Amino acid sequence: KLLLSMGKEAANAKDMDKAIELLAQAQKLAGEYGQPEVAQDAKDLVPQIYIADGNALLNEKKFAEAAAEYQKALDLNGENGMAWLRLGMCKANTGDTEGAVAAFTKAGEFGQKDAADKQLGNMYLKAAVASYKAKNNAATLENVLKAAEYGNTKANIYGGMAAFQLKKYDECISLLEG
Repeated sequence: KLLLSMGKEAANAKDMDKAIELLAQAQKLAGEYGQPEVAQDAKDLVPQIYIADGNALLNEKKFAEAAAEYQKALDLNGENGMAWLRLGMCKANTGDTEGAVAAFTKAGEFGQKDAADKQLGNMYLKAAVASYKAKNNAATLENVLKAAEYGNTKANIYGGMAAFQLKKYDECISLLEG
């Protein structure tokens, strides 16, 4: 129990590497001394520490490093919807659209559907605006329609203007009215 307590203290002090090391020791010794509840507590805390570390890195916009921490948490518990959501955010911010979609889809499967859909809608909105600025009407329209699939209609004006340029007048009217 002492190592478990020390691991918690290290995590609270933001010394994540030390916390992980202490919790691994606590888990091992608790198993050897017949304390399965202590071993389970230590095991359950490790993914939470990886997520907390990932959150700190995400806030610092260190997306690749944060993604690595979320992946460590997912390697231990692949059903953590929040870790999948945050991993998707990291991937979206590094331009890995395919990886972001996959992570957000998993997040939706594990209890984070609304948040994942919002992130997907925002990701496609940003892509639509970038495509519009690059005068790529086909990509603009495609991204606007994808954003709308996830409930984000903020880019409809861009889609309407792109549809007009592509001579897709029915789609233009629908988007501008919608």
